[in-house]
Formats: sequence, C-alpha cells, structure tokens
Amino acid sequence: MISARTRTVLAGAMAALLLSCVSPQETSRGTGSQAPSGAAPTTTSSARAVPAAPAASPPGASQPKEALTFSIPSRNLNYIVPITAAAKGFFAEEGLDVNVEALAPNLTVAAMQRGDVKLTGTGGSTIRAVVRGGERFTLTALMTQKPTYFVVTRPDLRSAADLPGKRVGVSSLGDTPSLFTEIWLRQRGVDPGEVAFTGLGPNPAVHLAALQAGSLDGAVFDPASAAVAEAAGFPMLQAIGDVIQDPQQGIVATSELLQTSPDTLRAFLRGLVRGLRYSKEHVPEVAAIARQELGLDMSEATAVRAVQLYVDGISAETPGYASPKQMEDFYYYDVRLPLEMGPDEPIPTLHDFRYLLDAYDALGIPRPR
Repeated sequence: MISARTRTVLAGAMAALLLSCVSPQETSRGTGSQAPSGAAPTTTSSARAVPAAPAASPPGASQPKEALTFSIPSRNLNYIVPITAAAKGFFAEEGLDVNVEALAPNLTVAAMQRGDVKLTGTGGSTIRAVVRGGERFTLTALMTQKPTYFVVTRPDLRSAADLPGKRVGVSSLGDTPSLFTEIWLRQRGVDPGEVAFTGLGPNPAVHLAALQAGSLDGAVFDPASAAVAEAAGFPMLQAIGDVIQDPQQGIVATSELLQTSPDTLRAFLRGLVRGLRYSKEHVPEVAAIARQELGLDMSEATAVRAVQLYVDGISAETPGYASPKQMEDFYYYDVRLPLEMGPDEPIPTLHDFRYLLDAYDALGIPRPR
C-alpha cells in the first residue's frame, strides 16, 4: 500500500498554484572522484588524523531507499500499474521509495519545467509541451498499446449524435482523454465544440457522483469508473481504444533526471515492467489493490471487470515498449492532431527506449526484434 505523505508547498510553486511533494532527493552515480580501493590516504607535511572509515552495515540491514515522486494526471485505474508496483514492493526491491502523486497535466508540466517533478506518467501533455517550445523532456516507455478510456452516458444517449448540447465530464480540458473523445466525435460527424466538456479535476469519484446526481450527461472514464458506472446503470457508449490505436500512459523523464541519475530511471522502469507483467497475469490480486487504493466503492466483480478492461491494453511480450509504427501513431494522435500541425511540419524525435531495454536485459526479457 502506498503510504500517505505530508505535502510541502514549495515557495516557487505558489505562483503556479502547484501543491507538490518535496523534490525527490537525487543521488549522484559515478560522478564523484574516488581513490582506488585499497589505496593509502595521502597526507601533507603536517600531521593530520585520517578520519576512520564508517562502520559497515551489519548483514541483512535494510539499505535506505532513494525517494522519487512519480506524478500521474489522475488517481484512477489507468495508473494502477505503478500503484500496484509500489504496493507489491517492486520499486522498493529496486532501491526506490516511490511516491505516486495525482497532479493535473498543466501543473505537471510546470512542475517538471521547474524541476519539482522529474518523472511522470502524463505522457501526451508533457510531450506536447516540448513541441510547443518548452523544456526538453523524453518519453521512455508507454504502459498500454491502445487508449483505455471509455465514454459513459445516461441510458437515453445512444450514439455520438446525441451528445451536442450535453455536459460531458473530463479530468482536465485539453487532456488526452478529452482530445481523444473529440477525435471520436469528429469521426462520427459531430462538432466537439457543440459538446459542453467540463473539467472536474483528477478524482473520478467526483465525476461519477456528478453523473449520478444529473449534473453531467456523460463522462470520459478510466476502466474502474466505467465499470462502476456500468454497474450503476450508465452504459458504455464507446471504448476509445476500439476506434483509436495509439500507445498510452507514457513515462516521461526530465533532462535533469537522465543526465544526473540515469540509474534511478532504470530502477524505476524495472519496477514498472514488473508491475505491468504482474497486472497482466494477476487480475484478481490487482483488483483487490484497486478496491483499496482508488477510493471507489467497487464490488469484487466490478473491480475484476475494471482491471480486465485495462490489462487488455498491456502487451504480454513487450510490456512498456512501442514499435516504430505505434510511435508514428503516438506522434500523430498525441501531437500533430491536437496541436493542429500541418503534414509537412517536422516533429522531433522525443522518445528513447534504451533505458527500458536495459530494464528488459536486467529482467531477462527478450528485446523486441
């Protein structure tokens, strides 16, 4: 289970209205100069006492874990893998104390530009910020091979054509789920501008309560919220992953993290890949974690349904990886379309899967061919 932490309001973040955790402590790996093992200490002509070496830790003593904040856009089932990896101790076994924090995409971009957050699962928004001219970030992995978002509505709304003039809840206006919903609407001949999208924040329970109270006519949900809504009588109008093939939940790192602590990223990706494989293979166990961690009132059957909706998007052979064709889809759907870029406008290559493939090697997973 992820332990709760007291958040500290960072002085510089107040201007961005950012409530964040204390910046993760970075550890330098191999950058300091050291005397060779066994070398005699050097002295000056004046006698000095040589400090005694610190006593070795007793066998079996636990080593301190490196603290790392990992931000996600919403604490929902689309991010159950890092939540599961933390709950099962996969990150801890890799030497990390990972704190999974929900933070709105616009605040995440600001936090990463400032260095308050160095690693996030808010892939699309952060990469779009780079293309717009922001600080350079790098996409290092993607958790699913297709979108795992679901449009859920009142029972009387039976198609996209019924949505103009209706109120549809999303976590944040302009986030990836809302952009994908707009693409789907255009595919069905509906002008997204005629739909009243409403940003209600990162807590899906708020969206579900608004739907049940009649304050919303529909919502774009993660798998858990969609399964709970189904059980409450709100049908699934569209699985976005059935109409858009695009890898999702990108893991994005700052340049600072890559330059100063690449081994921290490798350790995180090892824990993440273990979480992806575990989630794919242990649906009931992950469903139990989801019921405990997500704050939704789910029956066991509903939780299993929710997790199955999600893990259907995880690759069994190459967890976290995306092929060149899948990356073409990513850049098209997550960058070119939402930024309204022309077909001839170049998009820089902003992904680097070398750290993920290093994790494959450490875990004995064959590299993609």
